[in-house]
Amino acid sequence: MELLASPKTTYLLEADLEVLHEESREWLNEISYWRDEIAFFYMLMVKKSDKNFSLQNKDELVHIQEELLSISGKEFNDLEVDSNHHENYLASLLENNSLKDERIFRNKHKIISSQIRSFDLRIRKFKREIFILMKERLH
Repeated sequence: MELLASPKTTYLLEADLEVLHEESREWLNEISYWRDEIAFFYMLMVKKSDKNFSLQNKDELVHIQEELLSISGKEFNDLEVDSNHHENYLASLLENNSLKDERIFRNKHKIISSQIRSFDLRIRKFKREIFILMKERLH
């Protein structure tokens, strides 16, 4: 499913390179935050939870653990690497100011922006599943 571009994204893709630079730095901060969240959820759901859930919740727990491993694997690392390369490319672009390179950069920026939004939605869904499971466990 392809996400529609938000008005903010459309505006940003037409913005100065400095504005795009700021957005890509925000992505890197978000990715760092996600890494911390994933580590916390790993500890909570994998290391600490097996003995604390009833048999009724075991299937849900296995699903969450599988999703956690999927989220924290290659896809996450690729997104982080792509964002870092993109940021480094922008730094060189700001120095040499090539229109051809700028078009390439803006196209890549649009792709990464969509990937970031998709990953954010996936993590939000994942957290909602954890919250529901933990809420059921507490009642």
